[in-house]
Amino acid sequence: YFLINEQKTGKKRRVALKQKLRKILEDYIKDKGDEKYILLSRQGGNKAVSSRQIGRNLKKAAKACGLTMNIGTHSGRKTFAYHLFVKLGSNEKALLIVQAILGHSTLEMTMRYIGIYEDMQDSAVMSIPEL
Repeated sequence: YFLINEQKTGKKRRVALKQKLRKILEDYIKDKGDEKYILLSRQGGNKAVSSRQIGRNLKKAAKACGLTMNIGTHSGRKTFAYHLFVKLGSNEKALLIVQAILGHSTLEMTMRYIGIYEDMQDSAVMSIPEL
């Protein structure tokens, strides 16, 4: 597990990682102290790279890969959460697990975040018989 101090909420969270990713991260941070940022700004010192710069880099990488959809800093988080929800069975228990992982305070927030409301609306409309 990695322990993360969330800057936005001030919460401390424990995050489980698959062994292969854990090894990569351990190798990457082995010479860094506990108070060092993992992704450093080009400005030097112990300054974190900005979320705006990360967003620009993601957009550039997406374009280089030929992706035309809007990619942002939350795209990976949302995609992970949605696929986890589906993998766990697309039910209320799965939604509760995803909610806890994302750190959301309500199920509604999680449903909106991963796009389940839109899926439910689309499904409802498509279930109406043709005239």
